Amino acid sequence: MEVENSEKFRILVVDDDSNCVLTTTASLKNLKFKVMTVNNIEVALGGLRSSGLSFDLLLIDIHMLKMDVFQFQQEIAKEFDIPVACKFIILYILCEIKNMLL
Repeated sequence: MEVENSEKFRILVVDDDSNCVLTTTASLKNLKFKVMTVNNIEVALGGLRSSGLSFDLLLIDIHMLKMDVFQFQQEIAKEFDIPVACKFIILYILCEIKNMLL
């Protein structure tokens, strides 16, 4: 299976750990995905509501301090049609995407 037009696939990374953001962003950009980052859930939710930007996937840290991740997922599900993946499966997803692109 191949991922076609990965450069058109937009991913929002939400994580308060700057090292994880850098690593995840670099990996995704290396795979030619468009990546935007924010460092907390409230900014992500507010930005999605007000900016009009759309994303194909949200990658979030499961250990965020300001809001429960599951509450965030419920808010996203109510208001947007965007899949949400938590950080503990990000490495698996990246490996699968890389294998699909090879």
